[in-house]
Amino acid sequence: MHDKELSSLTSVFSRRWPGASTGKQGKVRSNGLGVYALGPEDTVHWTEAHPLVTAESQASVLNSFGYFWKQRASKRIWLEKSPPNLHMGRFLQALFNLGLGNKWDVGPGVALEPLRSSSAVKFIWISRHPIANALAHRALPECADLSVKSLVKHWVVAHEYANADLPYLADVKQLTLEAFVTEPLTHLTDLWAWLGLEPDPKQEELKKALARRVRRDPNAKYRGSYCRQALGSPSQARDHQRLVKELNPRVTALSGLGYDLDEWPCLAGVASLAKQAKQGQDTKTEL
Repeated sequence: MHDKELSSLTSVFSRRWPGASTGKQGKVRSNGLGVYALGPEDTVHWTEAHPLVTAESQASVLNSFGYFWKQRASKRIWLEKSPPNLHMGRFLQALFNLGLGNKWDVGPGVALEPLRSSSAVKFIWISRHPIANALAHRALPECADLSVKSLVKHWVVAHEYANADLPYLADVKQLTLEAFVTEPLTHLTDLWAWLGLEPDPKQEELKKALARRVRRDPNAKYRGSYCRQALGSPSQARDHQRLVKELNPRVTALSGLGYDLDEWPCLAGVASLAKQAKQGQDTKTEL
């Protein structure tokens, strides 16, 4: 089992992350984009107590990216951006600190008490509105068979794991895409300072150039598409209401994000339209 997990761990971009989900046509997938966080917690939510917190695992993970990092040996910061990092933070923190002799070097199988201190690894969590995130995923071939509801649930579960892990992680920066695009230069400056990058003229010009490339409303097309569908018929309006009823309490309970499944102004007419749907006669559609 551990050999298989280690193989999966070092193939970060293999899209064979554990999980389970049902698509719109009833097709079940057990791994990959849009489903990997929905499996049993012990296969998804890894912590410092995981038996793979070993020197062998550390070497395997580092070597899997060694070719790329070796080309940039002079760089102070190495970046790895796989989505499952969101619910594997405690495991990765322990793995990358192993052998460094700091308080995060806990060794295998040791659970930490909640605390904060310096660490060899930092986490930047950038979240997007769950419905926009779901629609962006559905545009990918790997997720075309999944419903919005299933993808929003996946988003919620992954964020709940991350939220629970916050007290155990030394260095985490939470940021929403929506906040970033409103003031990209401010957030880039903040992130670079948090990473310990010294300001210089070249960096300032790079940050300004990057900021100019940011789209100010990246959710616009998804918001429009979803609202048109939710307002397309009484039954589809009720579908949205069911989504809100089932998952919105969990969305709004997540700290530091401020999302709400009902927050888009274009959804204002959903409630009145849904009343037109007679109970027991709704068409079985799923957004």
